[in-house]
Amino acid sequence: MPAFLARYLSSEPGRLARDAVSAGISIAALSREALQDAIVYLPDLSIQRKAVDTHARIAGLLNELNELDTRLLETPKDCDAIGAELSKINNEDRFETWLESLPFPLATVLWLFMTQRNAKDRVDTLLHFFEAYAEFWATTLLSIFLREATQRDEWRPRIISVLSSQKQSLEHASIGTWLTVVELLSKEVRSSQGDKSKLASLKKHAAIVDETFFSVLASKDVLRTLRAANSYRNSWKGHGGIATEDTAELRLSTLRGLLNDLRSVVGEHWSKYALYRVGALHLRNGVYLVQAERVMGTRAPFLTETLELAGPAEADRLHLAGIATRDALPLLPFIKVMPSPRTAMNACYFYNRKTKDGVRFVSYHFAEDSDVTASFDDTAREIESLCQQE
Repeated sequence: MPAFLARYLSSEPGRLARDAVSAGISIAALSREALQDAIVYLPDLSIQRKAVDTHARIAGLLNELNELDTRLLETPKDCDAIGAELSKINNEDRFETWLESLPFPLATVLWLFMTQRNAKDRVDTLLHFFEAYAEFWATTLLSIFLREATQRDEWRPRIISVLSSQKQSLEHASIGTWLTVVELLSKEVRSSQGDKSKLASLKKHAAIVDETFFSVLASKDVLRTLRAANSYRNSWKGHGGIATEDTAELRLSTLRGLLNDLRSVVGEHWSKYALYRVGALHLRNGVYLVQAERVMGTRAPFLTETLELAGPAEADRLHLAGIATRDALPLLPFIKVMPSPRTAMNACYFYNRKTKDGVRFVSYHFAEDSDVTASFDDTAREIESLCQQE
């Protein structure tokens, strides 16, 4: 297993194996060709898989402890409740608690993963989750950088140019397409953190008061994790054939490790940058009182909250809003939470591509209506804008 071999090569026996084939005296150098000649001692494949699974469980526990410790630092008055959650460590309840801190479009995919027992199904669902996260992340960044006309004029041609250089287009979006967008815009987020003027502008456009969430929006580690997931996906699908149950179990262990890597960065940060679906609003004393559904966690129907905003918000549109802000970021229409055409149940759909029949959206958690193709004029206009060269 690659995951086991990587950890082995970081251990003391692995270091000795590397030293035996490395070159250089003051600075050791190790080429791929030399590494292929190294002698390594590995246990049976079944032992490797169990070791990787156990490591994933340990990593999961560390993530849970870090999440609780962060909450304790931020809200020490909640120490009794946090102490009660501490007793749930090493229990699926803590994973469920984490899901409730995620936006509904992401949480529901992982909820499906939790309910599945077949390894092959679980592998497919985790791959869908990574793709969903890439699109949600890219959509958030695009919504920030294209929010105002002057920003759009600056960033739209840059986005088109970088996608074109990679022979990609949002007309046929893939996880690779979204990650190209993320790489471009998250780099700008990182650069803004050293510039007070840029940072203030970014916070204003993002509708965030506290910039700590930018560590998630700018994370190189999460980008690396999603690229690894995409690489595995392409490799597994490229080899073709039907995967055996043992192969599926090996792949599942690998993807669970990547999920733990993502969770270690994301933690419960999304709970501070919540997703809302705007409903009725009215003006009182210069303040817009907005009735908005909090589209977070795994459960629908959603709780309704009253947001106090300095300006109006578009009804039925998804928005992100940070804590203690009087603004909300309207999301570009690449993600929709809407009733399924056949069942009328709330489901989440991700933009997939433009076709001759309209705009196609897919759901990664709702089997009864897994894809919908319709005109979706708002999405079609946005895609045209981000694909049309000057």
